[in-house]
Amino acid sequence: ITDMACAVAAAATEEVGDGLGPMTVDLWMAAKAQLEETATPGPYNAVLTPKAYGELVESLRGETGMMAWQPANADLVDATGGTLKGTLAGVNVWVSGRVDTTDAGAVSQSFMFGKNGIRYLEAPVGAFMVDALASGAQVIDFGVVGIEFDRDAANGLTAMIGNYYPAVSLGEDLAVVRIQT
Repeated sequence: ITDMACAVAAAATEEVGDGLGPMTVDLWMAAKAQLEETATPGPYNAVLTPKAYGELVESLRGETGMMAWQPANADLVDATGGTLKGTLAGVNVWVSGRVDTTDAGAVSQSFMFGKNGIRYLEAPVGAFMVDALASGAQVIDFGVVGIEFDRDAANGLTAMIGNYYPAVSLGEDLAVVRIQT
């Protein structure tokens, strides 16, 4: 879902940064302030390119005072698929190589969003698995994930096919801020 969100966030109209410099704590705080000024409710999340994430961590080294990096713990990283890096100023930091770019890849469109900025839906798979059941395949329906088993006893093979149908869209435009670096 994080990778799918990258595609829709590129359509957001709110932005900070001019695309000429690296990701900095100043840009981070400008994006957060923009969400707060539009009364966007939290929790806040940000999706950065791997390069922007490295630049942000580097920028943090020069900060003093209240700015503190809180790394994600191992259990949380495992539960989210490993792309959650931690939190900064109350914002969850995710990293994806699918963040949109402009100017032939020279400008990254990382983004920060609050509640209702990026919306997603996971379809229940049961309705889509009817044909599999009709063919005699065994199906386990976990609600939004379905697994279809097909056994070839003569060759000693079992095929397992997972089905998952997510959809992601841009929700409230003011609840998403692109961070151009």
